[in-house]
Amino acid sequence: MPQFDLNFTWGGGAPLDQHPARRALPSVGRLLVVLGTIAAFLCAVAPRFAQAQSKDKLAVARDKMVSIYLAQEGIKNPRVLDVMRQVPRHLFVPQAQRSGAYFDQALPIGHKQTISPPYIVAYMTEMLDPQRFWRDWSKKSTRLKS
Repeated sequence: MPQFDLNFTWGGGAPLDQHPARRALPSVGRLLVVLGTIAAFLCAVAPRFAQAQSKDKLAVARDKMVSIYLAQEGIKNPRVLDVMRQVPRHLFVPQAQRSGAYFDQALPIGHKQTISPPYIVAYMTEMLDPQRFWRDWSKKSTRLKS
């Protein structure tokens, strides 16, 4: 095992290699401490990494939906296409229907109602001709005065 010159000191002023805990641990023990630290770090980071991967998978599904069902079928407004790439459509349908959320089909949402297919939503939105200067209601919660 290679030897390292450690010129650091610990709280008592003695060199780090003379720290009581370091002298008490044999090299195998130090290896186990390092591995345990790495394992604890990975356990803390892994759930976040898994969430990021699942979000990426859904982003890929949304991109495919936009390119196959919307852009190829004639939706041209870049704002509409961009928004359709961002909206998490799977969150608007029951858990049992989520696997079909990014296909061009209506899905039941309960009470004998359906969510419209993505093409219909994009087409209706494109017909509204959304403008860049329209107010973004999601940024400020206000009530309409009656």
